[in-house]
Amino acid sequence: IFLTHMSLDVKLAEIRKLETRALRREEALTRSEQMLEEDALRFEGFLKENDLKVQEAIRLGEAETKHKNDALHEMKRINAQMTLVKTELSKTKDRLEDCRRYKGFLDDITDPEFFYAVLDAKRMRQTERREQRRAVRNAYAAIVDAIGLADQEIPEKKSALEEAR
Repeated sequence: IFLTHMSLDVKLAEIRKLETRALRREEALTRSEQMLEEDALRFEGFLKENDLKVQEAIRLGEAETKHKNDALHEMKRINAQMTLVKTELSKTKDRLEDCRRYKGFLDDITDPEFFYAVLDAKRMRQTERREQRRAVRNAYAAIVDAIGLADQEIPEKKSALEEAR
């Protein structure tokens, strides 16, 4: 009986030891489950935050793309205008060169006396204009002088009129 009792005590001690070990494993498993749930919550939060960042990056990328496309469109428009202006400038230069050649041709076939006659006519017109301006200035000065004299005579005539009454 003693051996049975001892065997029973050993088995009971073994059972308690196994129960204690099982209880510790259960607690460790519970802690692990709780940590796993917390990690899952943090991971979900990370994914949500990452989604928000991705959406913001997409929005910024689209805005930047739109800005870039607008700038490219403006550059194309300006380049088209520059091409048009360069074409017009080239045409104008060609016309100017044609006019210079034509002037040279006309100068070559025109009698030099004609140029002297044109120059004399120009000088005469300038002289006539100067004389006209001088005559207008002199007439204006004469009118201003006459007005000044009239202004001086008015008080004298007024006092003479009052005396005559």
